[in-house]
Parts: sequence; structure tokens; C-alpha cells
Amino acid sequence: MTVQPPNSAEMPPARFRGAAILGRAAVLYLVWVAMAGTAVADLAIGVPAAALATYVSLKLLPPGMAGLAPGALLRLSLGLPVRSLIAGIKVARLALGSGRLEHAGIVACPLELPPGVARETFLALASLQPGSLPVEEREGGTALVQVIDARDDIAGAFAQEQRRFAVALRPGTGGDSADG
Repeated sequence: MTVQPPNSAEMPPARFRGAAILGRAAVLYLVWVAMAGTAVADLAIGVPAAALATYVSLKLLPPGMAGLAPGALLRLSLGLPVRSLIAGIKVARLALGSGRLEHAGIVACPLELPPGVARETFLALASLQPGSLPVEEREGGTALVQVIDARDDIAGAFAQEQRRFAVALRPGTGGDSADG
């Protein structure tokens, strides 16, 4: 499951690179507008700011090098709030109910992602889920996850979430391969 940058033979055609550059510039400009506001002066200053940010962004991560599958990334992003809401309701029920965490515990979950940025990003994402918190990464590729209800299939859910995350990082596995 190692995520590798594509070689030059796998680089997207020029028309897709151009679209990726324009898309990236548009997103950076929208971020500027969201932070600075819509006053005319702010909009005018945002154009060169977004251009500079786009230039730096392209130097740091050229189009086609990100290795992201936009469709799978979108599905992962849209599913996160739903899963968080469901887990949050469960946490609230426990907190407002008896207040006792009789089934809390630590669960060992195998890590399928290779060591590095992808694994660390996944663990950070997993820590956002209410009711579970990765607390330690063991040698041999296991994460210890503190949970409020160890009766649930935590290891299975953790593995499924890792697979969703891995698909979002690997173009071609999520039904799309365009750079965004």
C-alpha cells in the first residue's frame, strides 16, 4: 500500500496540468476571500496573493505528484461528519446516561498504511472521531486505540477507514485518477 509519486511517464497531459493549476489558483483565491472578505481592496490584493501562493504551491507539489483521487477524497470527507455525528450521539448517550464507562478499553488495531506522512495523517484523522483516540503506535504496525465501548468492532472499523483513506491517496483505485 505504499503511496509513491508518479514518474514522468505517469504525469498527466498538459491540458490536465493546466486545469489543475487553474483549479488550485481558484481554491487559493477562495481561501483568500474567505479570510479577507469581499471588499474591493481585499479582492484586488487577493489576486497577486493567490498567484504567489499558487506559484509556491506548484513548486512544492507539482500537478500529478499529489497522488490523490479527488472523488475518493470527497467521499472520505463527506463521510467523516456523518460518522462523527453517529459516534457523538453514542458518546452523548453514555455521558448523559449512567455516566459509567463499563466497556471502555484499549484496542489493538493493525495499521495497513506504511510508516510516514500517510499513516500519521490517518491517525490524526482517526483522532477526530468521538469515542476513540489512537494513543500509541507500536512497532510491527499496530495502533493502540482508546475507546469508550470495546464491545464494538473497533479493529474492523479502523481497518475499513484505513482502506477508505488509502483509496483517496491512490488514483485509479477510487474510480477516478484526475489531479485536483
